[in-house]
Amino acid sequence: MTFFANSGVTFPKFEEDTHAAGSEALEAAASIWRMFAALERNEGQSIQRSEVDDCAQMLLRAASTYHYIATELRNVHVRTLTPAEFQQAAIPHHFTYDVEPLNSMIFSPQINMGDLYREIAQRAELLSSTLKIIPFDRDIADLAPQVFNTMRQWEYLSYLGRVVSVLNRRPPNSVTDGF
Repeated sequence: MTFFANSGVTFPKFEEDTHAAGSEALEAAASIWRMFAALERNEGQSIQRSEVDDCAQMLLRAASTYHYIATELRNVHVRTLTPAEFQQAAIPHHFTYDVEPLNSMIFSPQINMGDLYREIAQRAELLSSTLKIIPFDRDIADLAPQVFNTMRQWEYLSYLGRVVSVLNRRPPNSVTDGF
């Protein structure tokens, strides 16, 4: 098992692609947190535009892979998460009422894997766009709303990545095409 939206056991055809995309997404997250740490130290001026652009590009490359997989898995459904899987994915309790549209994707009797990968791709693209417009050279107090929003976007992307990773630990015979 890997940590972020990997296809693993259930969809071995996509394992190499999802390893690469998951690695890109996690590397981007590490860069985001490094940049936020620099802001916290009042060193926002040390953040190079190229670092922000590289981070955004990593997210876009991951998103591109996830869009491809979403298309390939558009008719693939799996049963909903078990309580143990929900816990394994480390989904915080507040998530169950915080993001209603995501709840309908995750807690329906049949989960569409293509829809989950598409949501991950779209959220990675959104996070990439958000990063590009943060003026890191501004005062930290002025940046708080943007930084907090960016953190929240990563949290949602991370939740979905973990859900997909947990679902993809299931044996291949747990998948149904269509309904």
